[in-house]
Amino acid sequence: MRRTALFALLASLLPVSRCVCSTTDPATEGQQYEAFKDFSNLFLTQRDLDKAFNEYIPGEYINHNPDVQSGRENALNYLRPIWTSTPVVPAAVFFGQGFGLIHYKVERNGTSIAIMDRYRLNGTCIVEHWDLRQTITGNEANPIAFF
Repeated sequence: MRRTALFALLASLLPVSRCVCSTTDPATEGQQYEAFKDFSNLFLTQRDLDKAFNEYIPGEYINHNPDVQSGRENALNYLRPIWTSTPVVPAAVFFGQGFGLIHYKVERNGTSIAIMDRYRLNGTCIVEHWDLRQTITGNEANPIAFF
């Protein structure tokens, strides 16, 4: 009896990752927008990668990033070592018709990169991702290129 009570007490002290999204309930575009806005805030502003994925990418995750195989854990394993140490400059977040876009700039190893992440939602969960990247050389003919 003591072990059960002790286990219950210890389990209650552990952080709980909860999924706030749903793929089983139909979602309005407004509900999808709110979910994507919250995901974008967790991912880009708060830089809380694990919470963003735990709450909005709970299951199957189709990933079109050329450097990473599909799957939620593959994406996390790729991002975790670089995400918190990579400077990020947010540019914009867009949403409509079941797709969200996050546009931002990163500095990695002395190189500036413009990134546009495209996500597809099912209900209020993110289920698919495309990664578009372009190196910023500083020698672009158009002074407002990328941003």
